[in-house]
Amino acid sequence: VVSWFATPLFAPLFSLFLLCCTIIFFGYFLYMPTWPVVWLMEKICALWLLILSWYKHWWLIGFCVPHPILLCIVPCAILAIMHYKYYVHSLQRIVYMSMVIIGYCTALKMYQHMQEPIITSIPCNGSTLLIISTYDKTICIDNGCLAKKIPNNAWIEYELLPTITKKTGKTYITHFICLQCSVRSLEFIKLLHKNRPLSLAVIPDLQETSNSSYALTLQEIKKILLNNSTGKHSLKMVGKNNALTLPITNTLSLVINNIHQDVASKGKTFLSLQMYNATGHTVLESKALKSKNLT
Repeated sequence: VVSWFATPLFAPLFSLFLLCCTIIFFGYFLYMPTWPVVWLMEKICALWLLILSWYKHWWLIGFCVPHPILLCIVPCAILAIMHYKYYVHSLQRIVYMSMVIIGYCTALKMYQHMQEPIITSIPCNGSTLLIISTYDKTICIDNGCLAKKIPNNAWIEYELLPTITKKTGKTYITHFICLQCSVRSLEFIKLLHKNRPLSLAVIPDLQETSNSSYALTLQEIKKILLNNSTGKHSLKMVGKNNALTLPITNTLSLVINNIHQDVASKGKTFLSLQMYNATGHTVLESKALKSKNLT
């Protein structure tokens, strides 16, 4: 959204940063004092980080990756505009190229909204994460595979979210549903909420002692997800005797239940998830990894 003035702003800063790096590099070889250049480069980095701290999530617009043939439309159209003999003035070319790019991006977003809800899966730690994308929701469903790996913010920012953007056009996760929870799953919720505040997080209601690491992390998660205006946290725990229904669209809804019999580990709470359409038929089903019959 802000690229029209961000690019002219960062291009000179980046060029000045590279110039300082080059001077420092050759200064060491020539045994010349480089501290003034190092001081200038530190100031440039501080200014760069200050500008980046203003970043807002809604500035970034995501697009599904289209067919490779469709990707050729924009460069071919720009080449045609640049070589069209009747467009003599640069301003004419800029206006027409801008119209092509804006029209192309608008068409991609319209096509994306026409395909919603989008249901896709992402490979993760030998299993898959289920992603359901609608106009105002991006739901990530974890059947327990995230707990196999220590969560880190780099994986979320550079692998998970870019993959979701490529498949759904969304740049963030609004709802996170964990069917099989652990301390690592709670840490993952914390990182997701730090990246962008979650509207809802759903986990099993595990009965743990108050001084266990899981219980302590859970208390921390509740404080992090607390809504100061309402005094409630956006964390829902599904126990053995209750269920949670989450509307997806006017015709689809998610029902999250506890698994009573079909689990490999007795005495613990694991969840199953079903998606129903308007007629009550099951469209999608998923269970925790420790389920005997994983769907």
